[in-house]
Amino acid sequence: MRPHRPLRSLLVAATGVLLSSALLWAARPAAAEPYPAVPPQITTSTGAVSGGGAVHFTGTGFIPGEEIEITVAYGEAQSRVLKTVNADANGDFSTDVTLTEPGTATVAAFGKLSLVRAVATVTVLTPVAAVLPAGDLPTTGDSWHRLAWEVGGGAAALGAGSALLWLTARRRRTAA
Repeated sequence: MRPHRPLRSLLVAATGVLLSSALLWAARPAAAEPYPAVPPQITTSTGAVSGGGAVHFTGTGFIPGEEIEITVAYGEAQSRVLKTVNADANGDFSTDVTLTEPGTATVAAFGKLSLVRAVATVTVLTPVAAVLPAGDLPTTGDSWHRLAWEVGGGAAALGAGSALLWLTARRRRTAA
């Protein structure tokens, strides 16, 4: 015996409601890839270093175990990879970087898994050895010849100004 049409429609509707409810109940949010909850940061041991000196960099906020590429760019030059380090179980890293070219060095840490980047700048000073030749002491000021010319020129200008003032005053006295 076949069910009546109204009963059949009711069974189809009830089945649809049950299936829809089951699908909605079974739906779960998609699992997100692990990511740093806070943006990564890097800090330096110093803001300025002599050329050829090492700076200690510490980074936080990366994915634990993530491979991190350390790059440097001097001024407007293209950045180049200095080294690759791995984040520890907390997502942190620590490394020393030697900076060689005087000017502003921009050091960046790039997480290869998280695709996030943190940047720090360091001023690289010219090493004293590069400024002074070996065995030569620095001098302050110019030689005495230039000083003699400057003092003599100043005295001559002062004398000429005094003479012009004297002549002007004399002319006014004789004209009056």
